[in-house]
Amino acid sequence: MARQSIVTDMAVDKGKNSKYKTTEAREMTPNTASGNAPSNVYSIEGDTIAELSTKLNRGIATHPIYSHMYILAISEVIAEEGLIEFLDFVDRNREMRDDFNIVVVKNGSNAGDILQVIYMYKKSASLNLARQLDIMEKDYGAAPNLKLNDFVRVYNAKGQSPALPESV
Repeated sequence: MARQSIVTDMAVDKGKNSKYKTTEAREMTPNTASGNAPSNVYSIEGDTIAELSTKLNRGIATHPIYSHMYILAISEVIAEEGLIEFLDFVDRNREMRDDFNIVVVKNGSNAGDILQVIYMYKKSASLNLARQLDIMEKDYGAAPNLKLNDFVRVYNAKGQSPALPESV
């Protein structure tokens, strides 16, 4: 059986030499996304989503498991230019669930940078950020709890615009 890694978060930025720069954080354990295993953060650039997917799979010699993804971070530049092409690919990917958080990272910061934050109690930035977003939404109503299917439905609806939480 091929070695597997759990993708806990993904980030999309504007590439320097290509249309997109995608960053993934993968836990290097085949069991489950617990947040306690070491994570490998890897970035690649490409002009299409298919190209990025192929390059990521060649760059990391493990089979990605996307069903435990907690965060999709999108740079504000990509969000303003239009991210429906990228979200369409994610939405159609049978290996991904639709229950992950989507956040927009403000200009001046790279979306991929938030995947490299190390926390004292959890090694995975996404698990800590997902917990913070849940607390903000439940206790304070401050972050919209908008998952992938909800975002795509509202994005395509006439007279509606989706709202996403912003990260610094």
